[in-house]
Amino acid sequence: MKENVKYLLLLLILFLPATAHAWCWVRDTRTTSFGCPSGQYRQRCCSGNLRLWPSAAMDIAISTSTPVQFRDAIEEGVELWNRIEMSTFRFNITGTTSLNSVKWDNTSIIAIDPNFNQLGEGILAVSTTWTSGYGSNFRATESDIVFNGADYRWGDGTGETYSIKAVVAHETGHNAGLSHAGAHCQNPGSTGCGANFQEATMYWNYSAGNTGRKDKSSLELDDVAAMIYGYPQSRFKVKVLDSNRAPVTGARVELLDAAAPVNGHSVAQGGQVYGDVTNPIVLLGDKAPSNSYINQTPFTLTDAEGITNTVHPTRRNIRIQVNYKGASKTVSHTLVNGASTLEVMLPAGESDTTPPLLNLTSHTTNQHVTGNSHITLTGTATDSQRGDSGVGEVSVNGQVISEATAIGAQSAAWSLNVDLQPGQNTFTVMAKDTANPANTATQALNLTYSALPPEVTIKMPSPSSSGVSVNTSVSARFNRSMRASSLTHATFTCGQGISGRVTYDAASQTATFTPSTSLASGTTYTFILTTGVQDASGTPLSAPVSWSFTTQTPLSSSKTESEGCFIQSIGF
Repeated sequence: MKENVKYLLLLLILFLPATAHAWCWVRDTRTTSFGCPSGQYRQRCCSGNLRLWPSAAMDIAISTSTPVQFRDAIEEGVELWNRIEMSTFRFNITGTTSLNSVKWDNTSIIAIDPNFNQLGEGILAVSTTWTSGYGSNFRATESDIVFNGADYRWGDGTGETYSIKAVVAHETGHNAGLSHAGAHCQNPGSTGCGANFQEATMYWNYSAGNTGRKDKSSLELDDVAAMIYGYPQSRFKVKVLDSNRAPVTGARVELLDAAAPVNGHSVAQGGQVYGDVTNPIVLLGDKAPSNSYINQTPFTLTDAEGITNTVHPTRRNIRIQVNYKGASKTVSHTLVNGASTLEVMLPAGESDTTPPLLNLTSHTTNQHVTGNSHITLTGTATDSQRGDSGVGEVSVNGQVISEATAIGAQSAAWSLNVDLQPGQNTFTVMAKDTANPANTATQALNLTYSALPPEVTIKMPSPSSSGVSVNTSVSARFNRSMRASSLTHATFTCGQGISGRVTYDAASQTATFTPSTSLASGTTYTFILTTGVQDASGTPLSAPVSWSFTTQTPLSSSKTESEGCFIQSIGF
């Protein structure tokens, strides 16, 4: 059989150019509207928090309507994801259930329906995930998968059958939060994004009967990296020291015998996989190539403390190779769960291979400055216990600061008056020691200047909205970074006096009020942000901000607030 079968995830549709990235995650889009059967769909935001399961686990039951002879294949498809050793996510098959349809009933199911009649002609299966919250609280609560047992023959994918194992693997990948690895917008409703990587289980298209590299019943590195990105078992970085245990800045750290997911910050962009990906033991599944695989290290050069960025390797047993100024060292390492740092000490080499330690004392990067645009940048630079050759020069954006020098282990204090322009201002601070050749330390300082007070740009639930879930949380998004300590139950209040917990997500600049108990049905609630709320520089709101909404009465059984994923056959 040569029919093409399309996997469609009805949450986001992207009208954006394809990129060289491949794997993608379902993300909170905050504002969407859709019509599932007709394909009339509009997506108005392209980034947000990942749609995760809070406990990194999903319980799912097999419907008793599913023929017994298919249950082993279903379990095998689900189990593919559980075998990823460096992912914390687990599917738990809890047994059987009499439920057999897509319905919000607090039970996730997999069913083969002999009377399937959903969403029109040519549909192989329907997969729907219900969600709650948004921003940092965006999460999955229930997922159902129902196969078309009326129009299609199910089996192992050979002969005249469709592979249950492959389709279950694809659909449960969506349940966990993965989107498509494939070109965006192949059809209305599809969230396929990034490069066309046909071999991936999460690719948007499935061709029945194909084997080899198009066998979707085996996970590829692309699929595994996507799952690890959302649910990493290990958060790992490297610290490089010289023979005197001083931090080494600018060392290159290679990840050998493994790979790691990178990027993935936008649902339109997808992600790539960096690492030792030309090594056959790193590839998985059919060992298929992909232009989302980049054969270079996922680590950044070591910083002033000798530390790399954090990565999430795809294998537990790895090797690390460190290279710096002709010195090299390779270390075998077994990763532990959670966050860890591996120290690697380079062999004795040059007497001074470490740059000065550079500190900024007046401002922090990404700070929002208000009021007077004339400011003074200050800081220190020292070579103490870093070779002790002394500080020879400090400059800001190439302007050398006179007298900012120091001998041996002494500290050099520096300052420079600058005038900020409205918007973002970028400064590069550089310090050099007096070694030959000189070791250099740099820091980027990004300051945003505005003379205006902070503003609330998005209120959720929307002002004057009705039919709001009684289990909702209430959020306000600001136009700049805020001072988290100023967002409390005293400054983010409910006019009806309900209690709750106030949190602040710095990445999205969003404050969230989570009620301690469910809201009352059919009730209007008013939430207020007082002038005690301040931005990161201490500038308060110019006036209190308030808005109201009304909860649903009663909760409609037809309300789904769902995202759906279905597979459609064309040319059949």
